[in-house]
Order: sequence, then structure tokens, then C-alpha cells
Amino acid sequence: MIRITEDIDRWYEEEQKKTLEIKRRFTSIVKMSEEANKEMDGATAVGNSPDSFLTLANIFEKSPSSRPAK
Repeated sequence: MIRITEDIDRWYEEEQKKTLEIKRRFTSIVKMSEEANKEMDGATAVGNSPDSFLTLANIFEKSPSSRPAK
């Protein structure tokens, strides 16, 4: 019975870590989105050019959280 409890505790801790990682990534995506919106606002003042979409791609490319974890 003790072993089952230990397994459940270990599983719960792992799930908490996963949840925190998801929250961290979500927060990062929201921040990147806000930055992209600011840059897109500047780009739309000039016009909807294809370059404005490249700016968004560059923001995501520069972000370490957008890369897959190793």
C-alpha cells in the first residue's frame, strides 16, 4: 500500500511540473503575441504588406520557448 501511495505522489509531482511548464509556455506565447500585435500595429499603419507577416515569424523564431525542448 505504501508503494502505491509513493507512486501516486510521484505521478502527482510530475503532473504538477507539466502543468507549470504549460503555464510558462502559455504566458510566453501571450507575451510574444502582445509584442507581435505592437509590431503589426506599426506595420498596418504603412499597409498590410507581406513583410508584416515576416516580422511575426521573426518574433517566434527568436523566442527560446518556441523551440522544442530537448
